[in-house]
Amino acid sequence: VEAALDVIFCTDVLLSFFTGYYANGQYVRSRSKIVVHYMRTWLIIDASGSIPFDRLAQWALPSDGETQDLSSMQVMKVLRLTRVLKMLRAVRFLDKLNQLEAREGMGGLKFFVRIFRSVFLLVFVAHFLGCMFVLFVPEDPAVKSWMSSYDPALLTQSNLQRYTLALYWAII
Repeated sequence: VEAALDVIFCTDVLLSFFTGYYANGQYVRSRSKIVVHYMRTWLIIDASGSIPFDRLAQWALPSDGETQDLSSMQVMKVLRLTRVLKMLRAVRFLDKLNQLEAREGMGGLKFFVRIFRSVFLLVFVAHFLGCMFVLFVPEDPAVKSWMSSYDPALLTQSNLQRYTLALYWAII
């Protein structure tokens, strides 16, 4: 899911260099003005929320078999904050879909934009809730949590298996 979102968001960053905007009631189509406007407004937030810094750091930092020092762990925690920027990007993406739907002359495309927006919102909220469910599971297996109550063996499983269970409960 995250890899697909990374691809969508990176594509959106590239497309934003070609997407007009409204200024003083006028729709601006000049490529140079679009590029300058985008670079002054959303580029830093979009790029930092789209590039998977956390995955790049995991690749660059020592693997699980090697010891990680405190600074490596702190870097990982800071890089996880970039996921908050991805949430801002998702909200902005939904806003763009709303703008697309509101445009005149969309005809039958409005129906598909509405369905896509609804599915995207459903997946986004389920993913967010699944991540929150996993986030609140303590690392210490001795501490009681919803996951240890459901199946104590899950605490030693991979993050993907834990996330899958949390996503299931988020959807249910």
